[in-house]
Amino acid sequence: MYKHIEGLISAPFTGFNADMSVNTAIVKKYAASLKKAGVSGVFVNGSTGEGLSLTVAQRKQLAQSWAAECDDKFKLLVHVGDVCLENCMELAAQAQKLKAAAIGMMGPCYYKPACVDDLVEFSAKVAAAASGTPFYYYHIPSMTGIGFLMGDYIRKAAVKIPNFVGVKYTHYDIMDYLDCCTYQDGKFDMLYGRDETLIAGLAAGACGAIGSTYNYIPAVYLEIIDAFKKGDMARARKMQLLSVEIIKILVKTGNSMGVGKAMMKLCGIDLGGCALPNKQISDSHFKQLEKDLAEVGFFDYCLKA
Repeated sequence: MYKHIEGLISAPFTGFNADMSVNTAIVKKYAASLKKAGVSGVFVNGSTGEGLSLTVAQRKQLAQSWAAECDDKFKLLVHVGDVCLENCMELAAQAQKLKAAAIGMMGPCYYKPACVDDLVEFSAKVAAAASGTPFYYYHIPSMTGIGFLMGDYIRKAAVKIPNFVGVKYTHYDIMDYLDCCTYQDGKFDMLYGRDETLIAGLAAGACGAIGSTYNYIPAVYLEIIDAFKKGDMARARKMQLLSVEIIKILVKTGNSMGVGKAMMKLCGIDLGGCALPNKQISDSHFKQLEKDLAEVGFFDYCLKA
């Protein structure tokens, strides 16, 4: 049986140089900071990494740079989803050559699959390009518009995809999530993807989680997990509320990609700009963001680069 991933997997931001070329030089420092903070690995080239705004060559460049910093203790997961099947397969094959711990794939989000069977067929071709590597489906209907129940997906994927091991579940449907977690006695790894409700995911059966805020406040979520395991639900709720307050500031500031990178800069990791249409936040917004975060205790828990 596939060993489920435990703990936090960060979805790292992509760093850019002034000319908007990919900044791979920052990866070593970035990875070292996450390791020191107790993060279990990274999910590269996903939503937070602006993966679908990058070329295939840039995504391969990033995967290779992160692979150099990963091992059995700090796992490399690579997002290989794209609107083009051939691109997905090329990225999957590269991830296998890099000995990634797993690959993940969001569904094609322009010409969308008409039914679960079509999505499984697409997934199977991508998974086959890295047949020796565990395959996760990345469920994020808020971005892809693909809203099939994952309980239906895993029942079909389990039969059609030999290396299918689970789902990165970035959605709020706890009923569907619980169905997936308990299917075949919990055989499939359901990595929880909504940072602001991690406590709910743990209650439903999550062992591991992938998220963007694990970049800059992993200590908050590690404490949630620790409190939950010890049955200290008051402490778990308190820390979850802190994460909610920080995320509310992120949402209020707007332009989440720019805000996330600004928060990383406050942690000592300057990742530069964003790929259009995402943008950096203004200097005035940066100052207000720093003030707002200080008021809720962000700097007591944030990543220390």
